[in-house]
Amino acid sequence: MSDEGRLSKSANAFNIGLCTVSTIVRLMEEVENFYSRYEAPQCIGAIDGNLIDIRAPTINSTDYINRKSQCSLNVQACFGFKYCFLNVVIKWPGNPAYPLLPHLMKEYVNGGSLPQAQYFWYQICSARNVIECSFGRLKARFGVLKCTMDMHIQQFLYVIYAYFALHNYCEQNHESICEDNV
Repeated sequence: MSDEGRLSKSANAFNIGLCTVSTIVRLMEEVENFYSRYEAPQCIGAIDGNLIDIRAPTINSTDYINRKSQCSLNVQACFGFKYCFLNVVIKWPGNPAYPLLPHLMKEYVNGGSLPQAQYFWYQICSARNVIECSFGRLKARFGVLKCTMDMHIQQFLYVIYAYFALHNYCEQNHESICEDNV
């Protein structure tokens, strides 16, 4: 489906925009690549949250207090197999624990008792480890994210989204990270 003619025919057949078809094709490629690397079926990526410390806002500052009693924003991200972030959501307050849902896989508590459950747990943990490494790579690349950021919340949102976009650009262009920062 990489040629323009097939994409146009698919778009017309299902009455959807051409850009939607190419997005679906790219998403299916992500699913296949994620499966080939982590053996997680029908999975597009790993999801996790990360806290970025901020200066306490003057209004509703208690809303920003995290479980470590620091002011922060919870950054939730979905990560694909190429160390690139597929989706980023910055909100407050955030809950670090995710429930098991039909569209959200979660590792078994204590690894499970059956060998199949233990294998599944291992694969899910391996895939999830990738996003933790990605957040580490992001913070190594942009060390300011390890410090308390002193700016207005609206500015903060734009700056953080820019860091994620720049990180993806660097990863896609194989820009190295100083090993001392990782």
